Amino acid sequence: MARRKKPRSLLEVNTLLAAITFLPDDLRENPRRLSLMEQARSMARALPKATRVGEFISMWAITKNRDGVATVETVAEMWGEAERTMYRRLEEFREVWEPAGYDTPDPIADVLIADYRARKENLSATRLPRLLGTPVPIPSGAAGWAE
Repeated sequence: MARRKKPRSLLEVNTLLAAITFLPDDLRENPRRLSLMEQARSMARALPKATRVGEFISMWAITKNRDGVATVETVAEMWGEAERTMYRRLEEFREVWEPAGYDTPDPIADVLIADYRARKENLSATRLPRLLGTPVPIPSGAAGWAE
């Protein structure tokens, strides 16, 4: 029997975590209780949120790579966005990633930056779309979904 590939890309992990946010509490702990069709519906519903969160993480990583540190204020400044908008995006990030133990995208940004440095590639604004395909560790909060 072939084993399913575990999701690894930033977009895949975001989709898993975002899908979990749409479920009632009792199903968050046991995703196996969902039918295959319910799981697919949940993933489809989560995709827009997962993409927004992935974009925010990518913006954070590019800013951190450039400045050595990233804050809501520095990310807003670099990308020409209002701080208020960035705070809303940070709140959405936390909704998705906080159950996995993340308060800011810093640890994920470190993984993305290290990946680009290992490949000796420049991490700049033009790389933002490619960052969504970069492998990241699956947090324990999504382990049941990743199988």
